[in-house]
Amino acid sequence: MKNNAPIVTIQVISGGTLPPCGKSERDKYTEKFLTPMEICSNSKVYIPSDLHATLQRLVKTVAIPGVSLSSFVTSIIIEHIRENASAMKGVYDENLQELFG
Repeated sequence: MKNNAPIVTIQVISGGTLPPCGKSERDKYTEKFLTPMEICSNSKVYIPSDLHATLQRLVKTVAIPGVSLSSFVTSIIIEHIRENASAMKGVYDENLQELFG
């Protein structure tokens, strides 16, 4: 039987392997991004299938009750907004156009 799992083509670093990660760093990551969260929406966001497969594999492997792909992606997006809110607002404001002008 042929394995139809998608081949991951995400390049995370250029030309090498990832350095090892300590337990403390892993624990912080798990606490920050792999925490249970109730998602009460049916809104959809489309992402590349290889990215979906990679994230889903991590979520399934850690098998933390209440953690889903949606809660993981939501945590990543919340952190992105937290870290980049000022720049995001600047980009938004820079691109505003007068509605009647």
